[in-house]
This record gives sequence, C-alpha cells and structure tokens, in this order.
Amino acid sequence: MRTIEQEELYRNLNQFLQDKGIQLKDGSVSRNVKKVCSILTDLVNRTQGGFHDARVRLDQKLDELRRAIHEKTAPKASKANRAGAAGGAGAENGSATKPARRKAKVASSRRKSAVRRASRRTRETQKTAVMPE
Repeated sequence: MRTIEQEELYRNLNQFLQDKGIQLKDGSVSRNVKKVCSILTDLVNRTQGGFHDARVRLDQKLDELRRAIHEKTAPKASKANRAGAAGGAGAENGSATKPARRKAKVASSRRKSAVRRASRRTRETQKTAVMPE
C-alpha cells in the first residue's frame, strides 16, 4: 500500500467540505482540523508498516511450521524398503513393500491435511488483519 502524504488527508477533507458548501477559513478550527488530520495520517502510515512487518513475520513462521510438519511426517526408510530397493524381486519383497506403500500413502495424506489446515488458518488470519479502505 502506498503511504499517505502529510497534507493529503487535510486537502481531501477540505475539498469535500467545500463541495458540501462549507469553507474552512484560517483560524483555530482550521488549525485543529489540520492537527487531527496530521495525527490520523501518521497513525494510518504506521499501521500499514506494522501490518507489513506482521505479514513478513507470519510468512516466516508459516515456512518454519511447514518445514517442521514435513520433517515430522516424512516417510522413514525401513529395512524392508532398503532391501527391496537393493535387489531381489521375489514374492517376499512384493508382499513386504505393500504395507510400506500403505504407510507412505497415509503419511502423505496426513501431510496434505496439515498443510491445508495451516494455509486455511493463514487465510483466516489475513482476512482479519486487512483493514477496510
């Protein structure tokens, strides 16, 4: 998002009031309105910077979470798998790898579910963090 210039908000408010038939003349009311617009501009600009920083940190934490999920759910090579991969195409090897394939499929399904949940939480967090314009 782009930042708001210091006088931009006051100029837009002044133009809006002129369109409605109200003229702000130099005086205490005009100075107070200008101060309030300046404070509001600073607040909006700092808030936008804070949201950007929060989004960057959230993305970093999400990457760490994905990496941790991947490390915990990655299929481990069993002795039967290593022996089957090394050689021998007997009937025993075929039946020994079938349960290993089932385990790998279940682990893959769990990984996908965990990633879906994490990305859904991220989307929900981003929806609540977005300020209306």
